[in-house]
Amino acid sequence: MTSAENEAKLLSDPMSGMDDTSLGEAVRQARKGRGLSLQIVAEGVGISTGLLSQIERGISSPSIRNLRAICEVIGIPFLSLFADADSADRETGIIVREGRGVPSTLATRAW
Repeated sequence: MTSAENEAKLLSDPMSGMDDTSLGEAVRQARKGRGLSLQIVAEGVGISTGLLSQIERGISSPSIRNLRAICEVIGIPFLSLFADADSADRETGIIVREGRGVPSTLATRAW
């Protein structure tokens, strides 16, 4: 499967290939990467620290609403939790209008 196909699948079904443990680990890494405690994030989301800990350990599955709220409190895009290692190392899908910033590689690609 090409990287474009992987990205299309991710956008159409972000949970594909993701188990609760992997998702929880992604949440934990994002939270710790921002230097946030379990308590701060849990309070911001409106859930208990115990539930957030269970989500991070893969014991509980978060609702989409809670997962979006977790991302908002942490300050990360929702889909970044589901990005695979290949796509995390490169910028994809960025389009810049002509005259507004860095030229897009898509604009210069010969089709």
